[in-house]
Amino acid sequence: MKYICKRCMVFQEDEAELLPKIQSYIDTLDNSIKVHETIYQERLQHCENCSDLINGICKHCGCFVLVRAIKRKLHCPHPKLPKW
Repeated sequence: MKYICKRCMVFQEDEAELLPKIQSYIDTLDNSIKVHETIYQERLQHCENCSDLINGICKHCGCFVLVRAIKRKLHCPHPKLPKW
């Protein structure tokens, strides 16, 4: 199986199709692994204000922040100054 860089796939997607796919994935996650909506919004706010956010992708881990921020067990991957 050939490895495909997830970051590169962003540019292959039509932007109009990408966000609904991410939201669909988030919707399929079990509620037990999600943070409360208030915490989710706070996490996203920190990410939006971070200079290491590039086109919705975290520079440190390569994740879509919309997905990373919703998961209870994940944290901000910033190596020196985690935001959440």
